[in-house]
Amino acid sequence: MLQLLFIEKLLNERPLLLLDDIFSELDEGHIKLILEEIGKQQTIITTTHEEFIPKKLLKSMKIVNFVKNEKTSS
Repeated sequence: MLQLLFIEKLLNERPLLLLDDIFSELDEGHIKLILEEIGKQQTIITTTHEEFIPKKLLKSMKIVNFVKNEKTSS
């Protein structure tokens, strides 16, 4: 997250945040910290653990699911 703040100060704007399968690597406390930050800029998250994302936050997200050779969107 320090890199995010560094880039913001350097560019004077919030960068796009790309998070690839972070929920499998973090404990509950760190997941909470990440979820607090993602609302501050455009964020793309890949995960196999949608259950870690609070329902309130999910409502404000565009979800794209990939199942084998199919793609669904909500």
